[in-house]
Amino acid sequence: MMNIKKIIIILSFFLLIGCGYEPIYSKKKLEKNHNFSITSIEFEESSEINQILLSNLKMFMNIKNKLKLLNLNIKSSTNRTIISKNLKGDAERYLIEINVNLIIFENEVLKKEFFFKESFNYNSQTNKFNLNLYEKNIKENLISKISNNIILELYSLQ
Repeated sequence: MMNIKKIIIILSFFLLIGCGYEPIYSKKKLEKNHNFSITSIEFEESSEINQILLSNLKMFMNIKNKLKLLNLNIKSSTNRTIISKNLKGDAERYLIEINVNLIIFENEVLKKEFFFKESFNYNSQTNKFNLNLYEKNIKENLISKISNNIILELYSLQ
């Protein structure tokens, strides 16, 4: 009885190993599933948004043997506004908004232009250090959403 359990465990282990699992975002799979390569990314100004966008788009840069060679021009901005204040005049709620304008060139010819906008409302905190950390986390999440949308648009280019 004990030998049968060991054999079943060993067989199931080998079945799971041989199932052909491959991560969705592996470099090999990405290169196989798209027909474009980003040759350059130009930012209008240097900012935290642009650095995160660059790191998220880096895996699509300078890939050999692709039909479409794309140049990206990116302009981004961040706005933080106070939505509500308390009776003392202190801010209670904020709105953070990130805007990205993407212009795509293929062989020096304007291919398409996109505008992405993500926003988030949040409450103020008494500890300003925690508020700054929270805002930084919100920005990174919003920029990640925008970079995923950029990648989807690049995949869908005809």
